[in-house]
Amino acid sequence: MYVTRMFYKREIKLIYYAALFTLLASSLMPSSVANAGCVGGSCGAGVTLTPDSGKVGTMVVLSIAGETFSEGDYEVCWSPTAAFEQGRTTVLARGHVSEGSTAVATSFTIPEAEYGVHYIQFRQLRRVVTFQFFVKPGLKVTPASSRPNATVTVNGQGFPAETGGRLTFDGKSTNLTIITNAVGSFTTEFTIPAASSGEHELVVTTEYPMTSASTKLEVLPTANVTNDIPDVPAKETGTQANATEHDSPQPLADTTSPPRPGPITPMGHRFGLVGTQTVSFKWSGANDPSGITYTLEVADNYDFIPTGLIIKRTGLTDTNCALDIAPGTYYWRVKAVDGAGNESEWSYVPYEFVVAEFSNFMHEFTELLKKIKFFYILGFIIAGLVVIRIFVLLIRAWLRRRKGYYY
Repeated sequence: MYVTRMFYKREIKLIYYAALFTLLASSLMPSSVANAGCVGGSCGAGVTLTPDSGKVGTMVVLSIAGETFSEGDYEVCWSPTAAFEQGRTTVLARGHVSEGSTAVATSFTIPEAEYGVHYIQFRQLRRVVTFQFFVKPGLKVTPASSRPNATVTVNGQGFPAETGGRLTFDGKSTNLTIITNAVGSFTTEFTIPAASSGEHELVVTTEYPMTSASTKLEVLPTANVTNDIPDVPAKETGTQANATEHDSPQPLADTTSPPRPGPITPMGHRFGLVGTQTVSFKWSGANDPSGITYTLEVADNYDFIPTGLIIKRTGLTDTNCALDIAPGTYYWRVKAVDGAGNESEWSYVPYEFVVAEFSNFMHEFTELLKKIKFFYILGFIIAGLVVIRIFVLLIRAWLRRRKGYYY
């Protein structure tokens, strides 16, 4: 009995110290202090997101103060879900925190997204804070002023995804149907009806869920054209006649931007496992009497910073383009250019796409190992050995007890 009691005391001590060491080792591992979603733009004192709702393109300021930071890089991510799934997460901002800093502040703009709640997450070493941001619909008309019977482009963002709606002019139906894409955006053309000069209201309303957004359109007065040109005496065919000829109205230069094309694919797709892959880009076309070409850019960062990797193709006449791209994670955008050189706004794709997922994973894993300190890896190894040791000791104890039972 004494020997058995001593054996169990030794086993209990080993289990106790092993559990204590595992706890200490796990405390050295990178962990996350996450919030399920800070409502109202605040996660507590000194942690704010301003504003916490707005349209696509809204400038947002994220601030964390009142604590001491360790040195390291941080990033701010955007996701339509709180899970921040790979392929549906966009990096909005990156930066670096110095050792001993007591505050971090960064700003960014809200990317193209559908109507409703989205999530913004701040990540820095073991610190993770998640905010909620509510995307509201927005409307823009280009140009903002024109005459009756002229055609303007109406762009909408932040509406419910893949839903129908209607456009009204001063509360009157225009019989123009709106269909939003997968990220709640649309582009359509509208011909200004006969109306008095001054500001008028354009409103887009979606059916389900019920949302609306409005913008102002200035209708310019119709130009009065007269053919009452005074007769010029034959004797004065010199200077005065020439002045009349040269002062005749000249045609106005085309300064209207073409409508923005709509991205179709890729959107969060993955291409192949290893090596360079061919990626096909597709987008909806734009129309202009002077002709349209397209400019396509592919980058390894959402901000399309020139110092990063950027693939650029200009003068594209088709609404698709195939490129051979090396392994990595990328973003893309496209714009239209008319024959007069006017350019549309960029159409951004908020979802990253991955080329050669396995090669990309191995590269990211290698980079991660370079950043992790040696004792982190050592802690994982020792913790694993301790777990195995505990399992072996428990098996041995059970076998001895079983043997003593039979003998």
